Order: sequence, then C-alpha cells, then structure tokens
Amino acid sequence: IGVVRISLDITERKRAEEALEQRVVERTRQLTAVNEELRKEILERQRAEQALTLFRSLIDHTNDTIEVIDPETGCFLDVNEQACRAHGYTREEYLALTVPEIDSLIGVRPWEETMEEVRRSGSLIIESQHRRKDGSVFPVEVNANYIRLDRDYHVAVVRDITERKRAEEALRQT
Repeated sequence: IGVVRISLDITERKRAEEALEQRVVERTRQLTAVNEELRKEILERQRAEQALTLFRSLIDHTNDTIEVIDPETGCFLDVNEQACRAHGYTREEYLALTVPEIDSLIGVRPWEETMEEVRRSGSLIIESQHRRKDGSVFPVEVNANYIRLDRDYHVAVVRDITERKRAEEALRQT
C-alpha cells in the first residue's frame, strides 16, 4: 500500500486571515472611538435641552412680560407666557404683531429713534401703555435692553403698573 501525501501551502491564506483580523481589530477600535464621541455628543445635547427647557419654564412662569424684539422691524421674535396672558393673545398671534401694535405710546416717537436711544445707552426704563387684544389699555413700566449676540436684539421686561398708578392717584386725592 502506498501512501499519498498531499500538502498545501496555506501561508498566503494565513497571511490574509491575519491581515483581515488586524483590519477587524483596527476598525473595531475606530468604531468604539466614534461611538464614544457620539455618546458624549448625545449627553451634551440632552443636557443642553434640559437646560433650555428649565430656562424656558422659568421665564414662562415669571410675573413680568418678557419680549424679545427685532430692533430693526419692531417684530416680536419671542414672548413668555405672561405676555400672552396679560395681553390676551396666543403666542402665535403675539408673534405676528409689532411693538407699535401693542404699545400705544411708542407710535408717538419713530421706532428708529427709540431703538437708537436703547442702542446708545444699552438700556432704557420708560412708562408706557400696552393694548390688549380686546382693545383695553393698561399702564406698564418697560425695562428695555439692547443685546448684541449673533445679531442685535431688543429685550423688554414689561411690568403691569396698574396697582401702582391707582395707589399714586389715591395719594394725590388725599
């Protein structure tokens, strides 16, 4: 009986397997690093969203009206919930308005002049009158601030001073 011996040289196959294994290890390392970066980015975004939600909630629950205004056009860019409650508008309705439509005294002076004064001084406190959706008017104190970020903003904190005016009138009559 004869013995047949067959031998195959698998050197190339082994090299290919080792090279493939090395590529798998390297790619796994790369994917792990990318996954870690994505995890960090997701956590940062979640924290930012939580902070934004907290800030929005705090702003919406203040007693004063807060308005973010485009200083060039006088259009409202954002308002808090108190602004909507005090004036009787939904947020969408309010954001479709301009300052002269809410502030009955602002039209006495050109908008550009008022904005230039706020820009020059950085802030301005004035008494004025605001008009509600139903047409009624109430006295307010407006603390206007000029803020420059990615663009110019006008931020107004508006306080209803009806009670103060009543008290002042009562003092005058005594």
